[in-house]
Amino acid sequence: MAAAAIGTGLAVLCLCACGAATGSRVLTSRAALTPQPGRTVRQALDLLALSRDSGSCHLLLNSGATVIAGTAAVNGRSGSALCVNSGARLAAHAITVQGGLLRQGGTVSAGPDLRQPATPDWLAPLRPPTAPPAACPGAACPDGASIDGRQTDRLLPGTYREAVNVGADARVCVAPGSYVLRSSWNVDAPLRPYGSAGCPALPQPTSDPGVLLYFARGHLQLNDDGRVTLLRAMRRGRYRALLYWQADRDTTALDAARFAGGGWYEPRGELILNSGADLTAPFLVAATIIVNSRATLTVAVS
Repeated sequence: MAAAAIGTGLAVLCLCACGAATGSRVLTSRAALTPQPGRTVRQALDLLALSRDSGSCHLLLNSGATVIAGTAAVNGRSGSALCVNSGARLAAHAITVQGGLLRQGGTVSAGPDLRQPATPDWLAPLRPPTAPPAACPGAACPDGASIDGRQTDRLLPGTYREAVNVGADARVCVAPGSYVLRSSWNVDAPLRPYGSAGCPALPQPTSDPGVLLYFARGHLQLNDDGRVTLLRAMRRGRYRALLYWQADRDTTALDAARFAGGGWYEPRGELILNSGADLTAPFLVAATIIVNSRATLTVAVS
């Protein structure tokens, strides 16, 4: 099969009748979720909790959490695959759940379609990126892997084996391209794209400042002052619209941090948004998603 690419827009969604006798409905797409050679993987949903185990609450909204999505799907056969607690709010135009809903108060804007077939992972055919080895410290991170606030620091694309630590007062400029990462990044400051104020100009003839952060191992740890709101996903090519891809089973927790600028793909891991966290993405796929008090998740194509 040829390498697939991510479509930039939302595939047209249909609520199709699946058996006139039962009246059950399945959320599906006019675009093929499994691409033929040369076809593009089109985005089928905004928000998908894949459920890689037999547990419950694969999408969990705790008291005071807010989740807003155009469309949402939750896999998992449990009678409590989707859990909404008192004071939480889930707003979506359409919600489909393989199992059931456990609602202990809270607000759900659309009546979920329960006991539906599992929703496929439309990004599964996408091949991981490759990148040449990155010398860090060295040419890929000429200012070192532990970055403080003394100067403007630069990161360049490549395969990193070293952990990168960004201090709270740091100014970090990220060059466009694919970053294949084999250790976690610990970020306490905004990450800025090349071509933005205070950063080097885009290398010629590049006009797209977009990046892909692909964590083959480890994950992105965004702390209180950590922000990925200035970086942008690539505008064209195989990985367009995808900014964060995590391959392993690590739990990723955002603590009062902010993320925006591209899609989030974590098909085997657990994503936790803690108090004050704000994640905005055109699409989000994770095995389990937990949104805690005073955290906001907004997933929709603009």
